[in-house]
Amino acid sequence: MSERLRRTAFGRLAPLARGGGQARLLARHQALTEAHRYDSDMSARRAPMVACLALAAELAAAWGIVPFGPPDARVWAEVFAVGDQSDNRGEMALDIVREYVATHRRELWCPYGDGDHPFSGWIGRTLQHEGRDTVGLLAERLKETLRRSGYELDSVLPSWRESGVLVENSAYRPPYLLSKKINASKARMYVFQPEVFTTTEDDGE
Repeated sequence: MSERLRRTAFGRLAPLARGGGQARLLARHQALTEAHRYDSDMSARRAPMVACLALAAELAAAWGIVPFGPPDARVWAEVFAVGDQSDNRGEMALDIVREYVATHRRELWCPYGDGDHPFSGWIGRTLQHEGRDTVGLLAERLKETLRRSGYELDSVLPSWRESGVLVENSAYRPPYLLSKKINASKARMYVFQPEVFTTTEDDGE
C-alpha cells in the first residue's frame, strides 16, 4: 500500500473509534451475513465470511481506497451461493472411498494377515476404532483415487471433518492425519469412522 493510501485508510478509520462507529459496523456485518445465507447449509456456514468480504468492499469504495464500487448482490451470489448438489460433494466423495475400499481389499494391510505384498503396494490398512472394524487409507492413495473421480481432497476435507467421518486425535498435527503402523513401518493416513463402511441397509447381506 502506498503512503498516500495508508494515510487515507488510517484517516478514515479514526472516526470508527467514536460516535458508535464500531456498533454500526457490527450491525452492517450482521445484515450482510443474513443477506448472504442463501439456501444451503454450506452457504449458511460461509455467510459470516462472505459478509466480511462484502463489508470490506463497501468500505474500500466509500473511503476511496479503490477506484470502483463494491460488487452487487448478484455477483456475490454467483460466487458463493452453493446449491444442494455442490453441498453434497463430501458425501459423494465418500461414495468413491467406499467403492475404492470394496474393490481393493486385498491391498489393505492387516496386522494379523499373512498375505503377499500387493504388486502396486498397500493402499492403507484395516484397524479397529472403539472396538469396531474400520479402514485407514494412505494420504497419497486417497488423494489419487479422489482426483481420478474429479474430487480434490482439500475441497471435501472440511465437510468430512464437520460431519465427523474421520477419526481425529489432538496429539497429531493435523489431528485428522494419524500415524499408524503398516507392514514394517509407520505412515500417515486418514482413518474413517466405522459407520462410513457400515449402514443400516446392509442387514447382513
